[in-house]
Amino acid sequence: MKTNRKALDVLTFEQLQMLVIAIREKIPVLITGNRNYPTGKSLLCDFLRENGVDVKEEYEMKNESIQASGVNEVYFTIVLNKGLDHKKF
Repeated sequence: MKTNRKALDVLTFEQLQMLVIAIREKIPVLITGNRNYPTGKSLLCDFLRENGVDVKEEYEMKNESIQASGVNEVYFTIVLNKGLDHKKF
């Protein structure tokens, strides 16, 4: 199932510009934020993943024992804490 590109609406124009730079530089993306209510984390993650971006949600990182790899890594982090306006989606 293709995710609607409206998933990008959770980001400001400036945040989108920074995301584009991270993607061009092939920096993996980490999406995190408030887990008590919908913020668009999974929507954004799914959209980016469907478009070839190396992206993970925070809970996926915890499942992958990344700390045990012994390798330093750099991620572009997106923190979504604002509740999702379901009228937009």
